[in-house]
Amino acid sequence: MTKHCEVLNCPNRNKRKDKIHVFSFPQVESIAAKWIEATGRKKFIPNKYSAICDIHFKSEDFSDTTRRVRLKPDVVPTKNLINNCTSTERVKTIISEIRKQISSNEEEIEIKFIPKLEEDEIQNSICKLDRDETNTIKTLKRNDVLTFQEMKMKIQKLEKKNEELINKLQSLQINLEEKIQVQANGFEKKLQCQTARLKRIIEEQRKKFKKKLVSKDKQLKILRIAVRRKNNHIKNLLLNIVKIKKMLTETSYNTLKYDFEESSFLVKNETQNKSPHRPVLIVDYILDHLKCNPKISKAN
Repeated sequence: MTKHCEVLNCPNRNKRKDKIHVFSFPQVESIAAKWIEATGRKKFIPNKYSAICDIHFKSEDFSDTTRRVRLKPDVVPTKNLINNCTSTERVKTIISEIRKQISSNEEEIEIKFIPKLEEDEIQNSICKLDRDETNTIKTLKRNDVLTFQEMKMKIQKLEKKNEELINKLQSLQINLEEKIQVQANGFEKKLQCQTARLKRIIEEQRKKFKKKLVSKDKQLKILRIAVRRKNNHIKNLLLNIVKIKKMLTETSYNTLKYDFEESSFLVKNETQNKSPHRPVLIVDYILDHLKCNPKISKAN
């Protein structure tokens, strides 16, 4: 595999010429990096077949030797490069080199071999290449601008969406607080109603119990009055019976009748009863009185 020139758009890249001299890339990394930059090719990595031809070097870059064309140490290609010459200069250089090569051939070919039409075609091709390169650069820049604008628009959309979410969250929080407050007010009102209802029920029960208690007290009083009247009636009957049968003297009769009237028909039996208010019927008292006074019955 032969070496060929790696400079972008070099006319000697894909042609075999006897008078073309090519030079391999240097081993020094710093110089090799400049050679790579001179090729005008992006992301280019040279190999053992990569080289640059002599049309890209100045005359002072070559060593003075008659045996073999050699480059001086650490020289860098600077001529006929895609980056540092215009289209017209490249056309002139390429045509000049072609003419030199043609004139140096052993065949007798006149300079008219390259017609004006070919020069125009080369000029048009290089101009088209420049336009394509310019368009490519513009496209890349436009793409970068579009990408930046798209990213900016996306950021704006995200910021707007974030703001909407924040507003929505705040609205939800406000609605939740209002809902909680409404529920709390409802529970408070319900509790107040239940409390008032319980108080009303308790008051009604208390009134009913009080009425029942009053009614029981009245019934008790009525019973006491009835018992008292009954006892008075029994007492009078007994006294009348005793008087009729002449079991008592006049003095005893008067004593029983007048000492046990309205408030004295109940007597206290302190020795036989623990309760100080347990009533003793007048009949029992008369019998006890007769037992304790046998003289009364004998006298009759």
